[in-house]
Amino acid sequence: MAGKGEKYAQVSVDLQRWLKDFRRVNNLNQAQVAAMILDENGKPVDKSRISAMKRGKQNTMLYLQRIGKHIYKGDFSCMVQYAMDNDGIETLAMLQFKSKLGPSERKITDRISTGIRKAVAEKDMKKLKAILKVVEN
Repeated sequence: MAGKGEKYAQVSVDLQRWLKDFRRVNNLNQAQVAAMILDENGKPVDKSRISAMKRGKQNTMLYLQRIGKHIYKGDFSCMVQYAMDNDGIETLAMLQFKSKLGPSERKITDRISTGIRKAVAEKDMKKLKAILKVVEN
């Protein structure tokens, strides 16, 4: 799964196959799909991004999040069939979990995950055990 702030990290979810199925089932062209997926300013994404997705070049965390948010209203479980491996399933599960959190809950879980990532990077077993002890109680 992409780390915090890594919007353009590749994910193990096949957005090319998702696009093909979504267009076929809903009888949409690329421009219509682009109009459904909004950018950070609330404007439809450029059609060239959908063309890139069609070529398999857009399997990024950013577009996975945009599709889940705008097409499926935060229900990432709808995309499990497009996960390419266990990492893809875990990515979708984490996004599903985060989409159900409120702002204060999200802040707490972000602090915990940041602490875990730092402890793992530093290979500090004492910190990891302390975090687990707090979380398990």
